[in-house]
Amino acid sequence: LTIQGSLVANGSNVSLQANTTASTNLTVGHNLSVGNDASVGGNAGVAGNLQVGGSAQLDGPVAVNGDATFATNVVINATTPSTDKDTGALVVQGGVGVEQNLNVGGNAAVVGNSTVGGTLGVTGDATLNNNLSVGGTVQAAAANVAGNTTVGGSLTVTGALQGSTAALSGNASVGGSLAVTGTATASDA
Repeated sequence: LTIQGSLVANGSNVSLQANTTASTNLTVGHNLSVGNDASVGGNAGVAGNLQVGGSAQLDGPVAVNGDATFATNVVINATTPSTDKDTGALVVQGGVGVEQNLNVGGNAAVVGNSTVGGTLGVTGDATLNNNLSVGGTVQAAAANVAGNTTVGGSLTVTGALQGSTAALSGNASVGGSLAVTGTATASDA
């Protein structure tokens, strides 16, 4: 069936059993049911809601101009590595709020400041290329300091404490050995 002009069907049901081509606009005032595949060669506009009962495959870019809510998991299978904040399989221009745990399988790089409200646990080595400021008590099983160290509060070390210079203005308790290769000065000792 090929329609090149207007077709008005006033019955309650119109059934087309073979291929149908409409060379002009096709307007459906109520429900449209397609029993098999449907192919649209140009743009398709949906003025109301779009509900897909099965899978949906989108082969081009997808732009969402409003909020998107997902009731189940979202999996991104792309493996594009991230070298900065503007690259990777998922790039977010705004902030990210995470309600539960965050697990990173590779390295994590933070350009700005970081605040940890709970306990920070480090199972491997920690390398600091700048100052470390601690407002509370520092406890360590072993501490190896290559540069100057200043402690304004309490310093408790249960293992060995090694360093070239140490200045303590508060209390210091060393449960193991204290080795200083430079000068050690203590007042009111």
